[in-house]
Amino acid sequence: MYYYILGWGQIAFLPFLFLIIIGIAIPVSHFLGNHKILLYAFLISITWITAIIQWSIGSLDQSSFLALWSFIGPIGAVIFLSRKQALLFMLMFLSIIAISAVYEPAFLGYKITVPSSVRTLFYIMNICMASFAVFATSVWFVNKIQVEKNNSDDLPLNILPIEVAKELKQKGYAIPKHFHNVSVLFTDFVGFTSISENLSPSELVEEINLCFTEFDKIMGSNGLEKKKKLLGMLTLQYEDCQ
Repeated sequence: MYYYILGWGQIAFLPFLFLIIIGIAIPVSHFLGNHKILLYAFLISITWITAIIQWSIGSLDQSSFLALWSFIGPIGAVIFLSRKQALLFMLMFLSIIAISAVYEPAFLGYKITVPSSVRTLFYIMNICMASFAVFATSVWFVNKIQVEKNNSDDLPLNILPIEVAKELKQKGYAIPKHFHNVSVLFTDFVGFTSISENLSPSELVEEINLCFTEFDKIMGSNGLEKKKKLLGMLTLQYEDCQ
């Protein structure tokens, strides 16, 4: 779009440069097994290349507040990097806005005049798309926190009786209780050693899961609460069965 509107030059080259940097960072980070290479390449590029494009055009208004895209830098840093690094990216963003508003740099030596209709279109695109990117990232982050919280809340159910786990979740503490009816079942599969020698790890896990599924059906039909299942051992706790 910059090429179509402003012709080929520094302004049109900079978005292309962004694609080149990210395009190189993707295979490099994949080959090295280090996703932070791609992360740093993206956050630094989105922070500074958008600022340089705006400074090349020469003003906040003529660029349709393109520097707003730089805010994705500190947002991404908050989620994926440390607090110090996030603060550094936030200071970068604030500096970009301050420099743009006070000095309005014109790297080409003059300010480019963009048609009013184009500025309006770019204002809509920059504000809406940049804001949506920040919103979508925040939603993902909040959902991730909620998933981890749910996993944390479910953890006591895997190691404690249900009523104790519920009391612990509601009150923050649980009064010790006595459970008189407890059963521990140790199981061994006939010919397990010879069978496991001829199966791949995934096939062996699938075979064991099939057996445990049958145990689960029996427990469910008899009102049993399963507490642990480790290496062929099932620990069961009676609730209402005789």
